[in-house]
Amino acid sequence: QKKVEKEQKKNKTILEERKCKICLVNEQNIVLISCGHLICETCVQNLDQYQKKCPICRARFTRYVNIYAS
Repeated sequence: QKKVEKEQKKNKTILEERKCKICLVNEQNIVLISCGHLICETCVQNLDQYQKKCPICRARFTRYVNIYAS
């Protein structure tokens, strides 16, 4: 019983880590921005095009790297 609960908690944590930290929905097309935060490409596209700042730490970035693609 405890093993099953522990495994379920671990799986839930993994799924939460894969979700975009901004919209909390998207698990696909997650990108890594230069400050080290993971957000979905849709949320990156919605940021101000001229002054791209991380919505989590406010660090500026110019590029991002795709991590999970679907």
